[in-house]
Amino acid sequence: MGRTTPSHRMALIREYSRIKKLIEELPEDEKRIWLEILNGFEDTMNLYNNVVFSDPIEPMIIHVLRKLVQWCREK
Repeated sequence: MGRTTPSHRMALIREYSRIKKLIEELPEDEKRIWLEILNGFEDTMNLYNNVVFSDPIEPMIIHVLRKLVQWCREK
């Protein structure tokens, strides 16, 4: 029997793709910043290999917060 629900990883990839499409419509200055923020999302996605989540936007929020912490450390 096949699975009827997508894997968590597929849900993350779908959410990531949806957000990237939205970012493509932003003004260039905002678009540049958001693309920089999304850079490295795969690392955050890998953190969720052993963690169950119910909302696929959660890893995206955690990733944005991780980037914020990273930028604060650089200053």
